[in-house]
Amino acid sequence: MGGEGVRVSKDFKVGSVLYSVDYTVGEGKEYWEGITTISKIYDADNKIVVAIYMENGICFERYRIVESNRVNDVKVCVSGLLDEDVFFLNPREIEGIDSVKRLQKFIGYIKSFVEDAAIILTEYLNPLKDLKDLEEEEDEGEE
Repeated sequence: MGGEGVRVSKDFKVGSVLYSVDYTVGEGKEYWEGITTISKIYDADNKIVVAIYMENGICFERYRIVESNRVNDVKVCVSGLLDEDVFFLNPREIEGIDSVKRLQKFIGYIKSFVEDAAIILTEYLNPLKDLKDLEEEEDEGEE
């Protein structure tokens, strides 16, 4: 059952670049229905944003803001993998980001999730294995 609205925000300065991680979920929503954004901010008019949100599955979207214009780069949505708890969507995970190293680890969780989804997506598409199996069947048929 949904709870109260929550907002968690963490900022990290790395040289002249600011990294900002924000998580927001509305009142009455489950934690996984929130929106998480990771922003790499160069200045007020130039930043890269990765947004994670639910939209018929879990979506990962990267876009750039350049002089107040949004430029969409990549959007990947994954459905069917949410039987397991997607722990990195929990606000406690964002609260636990207390250093650049932890931020990098959090980004690694996202990368691993998308990589795992790609593996599952393509696991039955293996034409070289199918060709090898066909050749083995043909060899057995000749004997």
